[in-house]
Amino acid sequence: MTLKLNRRTVLAGTASAAALSMLATPMLAQGRTVTVIDGYPDRSMWLQELSNYFLPEVNRRLEAAGLEAMNFQESYGGSIVNPRGVM
Repeated sequence: MTLKLNRRTVLAGTASAAALSMLATPMLAQGRTVTVIDGYPDRSMWLQELSNYFLPEVNRRLEAAGLEAMNFQESYGGSIVNPRGVM
């Protein structure tokens, strides 16, 4: 049996994996490293907000819930994906 992949099946699989990982995040928060990627440079407004507000807020809320903070590895500027390659 061969599996034919096209853009629709790859995107559906990626979306499903992302949804499952979001649901499992509280269980995986125990000392896990999460890679945050974006193709745009880190000087972009939304990435500055992500780095300076959202990621610290996630860790603050995890610690308030009695869980360990997550280690975020931030990779921006096309080091992993190009600017139009992020969904």
